[in-house]
Amino acid sequence: DKVLKLKKALYGLKQAPRAWNSRIDKYFQENGFIKCPHEYALYAKVCENGDILLVCL
Repeated sequence: DKVLKLKKALYGLKQAPRAWNSRIDKYFQENGFIKCPHEYALYAKVCENGDILLVCL
């Protein structure tokens, strides 16, 4: 008998939401967004022209 270990989360498994959140968090932070310390699903970015981008997941 063989046992295989998944290297990524699959839809429907209990770790899938955490894996998705980690991936999207990494993407936003790599692109200059700052995570709100009071609301974990809110990201903000101030553009060079002064515009403020807010992303709420």
